[in-house]
Amino acid sequence: MIDFIDYTDTNTTLILLNTTIEGNIKTIGALEVFGRVNGCVETDGLSSIYGFINGNLETRDLIARNNSTINGDINILYDGFINKNSKIEGNIDCRNIEIYGNIKGNIKAEDSVILRGSANVAGDIICRNLVVDQGAKINGNVKLVYQLEKF
Repeated sequence: MIDFIDYTDTNTTLILLNTTIEGNIKTIGALEVFGRVNGCVETDGLSSIYGFINGNLETRDLIARNNSTINGDINILYDGFINKNSKIEGNIDCRNIEIYGNIKGNIKAEDSVILRGSANVAGDIICRNLVVDQGAKINGNVKLVYQLEKF
């Protein structure tokens, strides 16, 4: 299990249920999306997604909660957690990620990728360490590397 650091962010941006944002968002601090964002999202805090993002996401840490959907590429500075029944369609770049949900895209992790039994990945995985629980599905190539190339 990936351990998220609790920074007790006092700057939290909330996008509530039944709210739709049309356009890009750039915010300082944590972000919680219960509604829908049609645009790119950038935050330097923890992003907790319960709703829908249609656009790229750049964040310090990510928790995609049950039944959340992200359609776009995701750049996570540190750690990601994709809950069961969550759907990601886009490439993921991170340090570590633990996946219970569905990913359609490539995953590039500086350190670890953990695929739990309910995980379903349709794409290539490049990482240093890989854990695959019984029942997890990968439809793609896996490449284990000592150190990722910097782009």
